[in-house]
Amino acid sequence: MEKQILLILFLGYFIFYIAFLAFSISTWLRYKTNIMAENTFLKVSVIISARNEAGEILNLLKSISNQDYPEDRLEIIVINDQSSDNTRKIIENYILNKNLNINILDTTISSSTPKKQALNLGINFSVGELLLFTDADCIFGKSWVKSMCSAFHDKDIDLVFGPIKYSSLNYLEEFLSIEQAALLGSSLSSLKMGIPSMCNGANLAIRRSAFDKVNGFNSNSNIASGDDELLLHKIFKSKKDSVLFLKSRSAIVTTKPVSTIDELANQRKRWAGKWEKYLLKRTKGFALFIFGFHLVWISLFALSLIYTPLLPYFILAFTIKLIFEYVFISHVMNFLGKRINLPAFLFLQGIYSFYVVFFGLVSRGSTYTWKERKLS
Repeated sequence: MEKQILLILFLGYFIFYIAFLAFSISTWLRYKTNIMAENTFLKVSVIISARNEAGEILNLLKSISNQDYPEDRLEIIVINDQSSDNTRKIIENYILNKNLNINILDTTISSSTPKKQALNLGINFSVGELLLFTDADCIFGKSWVKSMCSAFHDKDIDLVFGPIKYSSLNYLEEFLSIEQAALLGSSLSSLKMGIPSMCNGANLAIRRSAFDKVNGFNSNSNIASGDDELLLHKIFKSKKDSVLFLKSRSAIVTTKPVSTIDELANQRKRWAGKWEKYLLKRTKGFALFIFGFHLVWISLFALSLIYTPLLPYFILAFTIKLIFEYVFISHVMNFLGKRINLPAFLFLQGIYSFYVVFFGLVSRGSTYTWKERKLS
């Protein structure tokens, strides 16, 4: 009886999951966003929180100082979040040598939500009508600001999130690049389904009036993470048609993935621990559906090893899933200017359900270390 229930449950999950992948492929291929050519440039404040980024901050500064956006309409604010290395000194020297108008602020009070505290400091200091966020370990092309801000010439748009890609050199980074591409594509398809799920604070823009209207980070101010996704959910809840994913190569932000298993574990606990704080029931339901699918997938795999007549059917399902996911991810990675590393993709296929379920379980109520801070 339990075996039949599991099979029925799996069949239901599998049909819905494949339908979602088919919808995601179709949505990604059909979806277009145009960069609007306007003579009027909106005043934009680029806000960057930096903590112990001495190894990366110079590349960011070079990217941000090379933008083809009018200087008198662009404000750059870097918040030094109690760095223990020479991050601040590098910024100071770069500004001095290049004669740039970049504001440096410093957080002085420790907080259980340090990144939000740093971003709020920058937001309160800023004067732009648009707030554009990125991270201190990112780089981008010279038209990044112009591309991200162009969407706001549509008066109905309040929040724009753009594409992220990982630079990748080793096997772990290839694995994470594939996962990132899948998450990026899924963020678009789920948004088109009316289920805002994911975005990344490394490439996020919001109209200041909209930020103030939803009280910024206030309602989720007790959560260390979630400055990006929870803000997306609040804006969508306020006005669902005001959120846009900008599918433009000129808007791509490149960042480095974590480089060690320990860093990966801490990052995934941080990401997975947010779902219970989601503001929309449909988004929580979507997260539970994905978790449930992977849990049932593992259960069926275990059952097919015990009851071997099921094994051919499991292999067939695995093959169908693999083909759909390969097609989906390859299209997203092609947009990002990358190609799928086939061994990394196959390895990901073999372990991903275990990976999702493990971090979904261990993230509940757990603490994690991020930027040399213990957070929850």
